[in-house]
Order: sequence, then structure tokens, then C-alpha cells
Amino acid sequence: MGVSLSQDEVDAVKAGKFELRAPHMELVLRGDPARRFSGGGWLRQDEGRLSYELYSSTDSVTLDQFMAPLMEAPGSWTRHSQLYDLTLQDTSGRTWTAEKTRVQTDAINNQSGAIAHGTVRQVECSSRAEQPMNGARMWLYFPGRLRLPATHRTTTQITVAEDQPLVGWTFNVWLVEDADRRFRFTRHEEGVELVVECGNPLEPGFDTRIEEALWLVLGRHAQWGALHIASGGHQRATIRPRPSPPPNRAREPLELDDPDHAPDIAELFLKYLDSASREGRSGAYAPASAQLLRVVRASAGNVDEQVVALVLAIEDLARRYFSDFGTPPESERDAISSLQEHVNDWGGELRSKEIDVRDRVIKFLDGWKGSNARQVLLALQERGVITAEQRLTWEGLRHKAAHGSFVSGTTIETLRAASEHCDHLHQLLLRLIFTMIGYRRRFTDRTEVAWPTKTFDLPGWGEETT
Repeated sequence: MGVSLSQDEVDAVKAGKFELRAPHMELVLRGDPARRFSGGGWLRQDEGRLSYELYSSTDSVTLDQFMAPLMEAPGSWTRHSQLYDLTLQDTSGRTWTAEKTRVQTDAINNQSGAIAHGTVRQVECSSRAEQPMNGARMWLYFPGRLRLPATHRTTTQITVAEDQPLVGWTFNVWLVEDADRRFRFTRHEEGVELVVECGNPLEPGFDTRIEEALWLVLGRHAQWGALHIASGGHQRATIRPRPSPPPNRAREPLELDDPDHAPDIAELFLKYLDSASREGRSGAYAPASAQLLRVVRASAGNVDEQVVALVLAIEDLARRYFSDFGTPPESERDAISSLQEHVNDWGGELRSKEIDVRDRVIKFLDGWKGSNARQVLLALQERGVITAEQRLTWEGLRHKAAHGSFVSGTTIETLRAASEHCDHLHQLLLRLIFTMIGYRRRFTDRTEVAWPTKTFDLPGWGEETT
């Protein structure tokens, strides 16, 4: 039995009304497989959740079983042994599974018959492909009003009257292609549909890498709500709760509404996608993406939150990806070593507290000899990767942001200054990312009046930098 979604199911996903009717469902307790519920029921998207109900005519719930969750200490964690795994067979014969759900029950003590219900994080159905295929194909749906750089149009028929059908066009398709892959994004009224076609099997977690690349180019926390993939002789369908579109919107690297920018945005998408694919581990975001997500999420908050997220993201990327640039000059390291010797020779009879202070100072100085973010940014400024104003903005805010003492104020002047700080910090972050992934095309410079479009033509990460 295949796992492909029908057109009606695809339409239901887009409307946030996906539903599975199940002649047979089973819930099995992780800590005691003998403890289970089985019967018919349903699973559906419901107000942003993925809910289910199972109706059993044979299973019962004892008073002790009902009271067990209530006897836990208030605020205690739910143990894995208290969670259930769900298996569901729908009316089309497909088998769906979901893990780690907390079950609630409605039943009469020690009498047969129970209703088990709860929510799941996602439900999945997989099988071998019905027919062997070359390459891979993936379908994703992103709920929410996402802006895209449209490059192609689709034809729509508009009926003004019964005898006056009109044909119109909507620029709602963004095509991104390279030698082996083709990405077709189609913007709908309440979401974005993506079809990926690839000449080779897709790596595990490729759907997550696509999300990460979209965080960069769109400046939004894009999350897919439904997926179907056929790759490597297998196929899989996954449905998630329909996430509410987050209010965040960070500064996108290049204006999305200008059709002339579409090729540059496509290049940025592909380069970051490849970079995240190389670095990301199964079940985890790529390190740069984790910082990028924090910045995107902070854009929904006040300017203080944005400054803190940007300062810390810049420091992490500088130390993680550019550590070779952050080592102090040899003369400075020699001076630090000399100072350490002087501190170590601190004379006199030292008490335990004084010894502790001495050792802490030596350890601090030892860290000074290694790579540090300030030295990295200074070296990158000298190479033209970032500007002096961007570096000085980061240096002026780093200590306050890291120690929770940055407050933008409430006057128009202080808020305007904080907003300008964000512009410089975000531009610095983007320049680090551009250099990391080897992007050498256009970007929108939001640190200058009228936001001019410029070209970032410096050597990329991993190439010779002089």
C-alpha cells in the first residue's frame, strides 16, 4: 500500500482540516507494553493541534490507573514510561504512527469501554516505493503568508458572468534550479507549496535544511506542516499540527519584491542550503542556523531582544567559523605569557583565597592568548569583510548584551539609535554568513539611506583570503 496523499487530502492540509478516519487504532504504553487501548477512532488537525480519539469497547481503566497521573508531584516531568505510542490504520489501508503521546481517558471504573484521547507532535506513514524511481521527489507545504520572489506566473480563469470567462495571470511561482535539483515554490493565499526534484537520493533531514535556508532568505521562521518524500526506494508522508504563522520578520538579505533580485536570492538559498547540509547533524540544526533562528525569533520582540540575539549570534559565528583570524599577534602572546609568569611569581605567603584569585587571573590570561571574537572581527575588518562602524557597534554593545544590562530606553532618540544598532549588527551578521558560504552577489544595505543594493564580492569561506 502506497503512502501518497490524495488531492482531497492535500487540499485539506492547505485548509488546516486534514483528517484520518481509522477503523483500527492502538495506543501502547512505553513503560508497560501490556497496557494498551485498541479500537476505532480518528485523527485530525484541530485549531493548530493534531488531535486524536480512540473508542474501545473492550479496554477498561482501573481507579489506580486513573489516579496515577494525579499522584505525581506538582510540576514534575512526565517520564517516557508514562507516554504512549500510537498506531493507526486508516480507511485506505495505510498505517500511520506517532510517538510519545500523553493519553487522557474517559471511562467508568473497572467497566469495559473507554475513550482515549490526546495530541501528537506529528504522524507519519512510510513504506517501500510502489515502483523504483530514479532520483528523488519531495513535496512540502508551509502554512502562513510567506513572501516570495516571484519569477513565473500561473494562469487563472476568472468568471465575471456566465458568458464572460476571463483569463488572468498571477506571479506566484519561484523557480530555483542547479545542475541536479529543481525547487518550485508556489505561493497560495494561505501558504506556500514546494516541489523538489533531484537526480540523486536525498540526504536524511533535507527538509530541515530547506527550512533553515528559508529562514535566511525570507527572514521568517518558515516551518512545513506536511511532507511527502519518495527517495532511495522508500516513500514517507508526515503531517504536523498546523503551526500559527509567527509574527517575526527579520531583515531579509535582499528585497524580495524586486523581480530583478530573484536570481541572487536563488543563489543565496542554494549556497546556504549546501552549507547547512554539510554541517547539520541528524535531529539538529546546523550551528549557524540555530543562531539565525534566534535572531529571527527575536525580531518579534522589542529592540532590546533583537540587539541581544544579534550580538551573541555574531560572537558565536566569529569564534566558530573564523577562529584562525582571531589569534593575537605573536608579540602580544609573548607579552601575555610574561604577565602570567609575573602573576605566578606573586610573592609572600598566600592564603587559599589569594591562591584562587591568582589561578583565576592566570587562566583568564591564558584564554586571552587564544582566538577571541573581538580579534576575529578586527581581522575581518582589515580584510574588508565588515566595516569599522559595524565592528565598533558590536564592541560597544557586546558586554551590556551578554550580561543583561542593555536597555534601549523609551525616548524617540534612544529607540532610533537602538534601531540603527540593529541595522549595523544585522548587516555584520549577514556579511559573516556571506563569507562563510561563498556568496558573492547582491544584497540590500540597510545601514545607508534609501537601502541601496550593493555587491558583496569578497572571497568566500574556504578560499584564499588576502
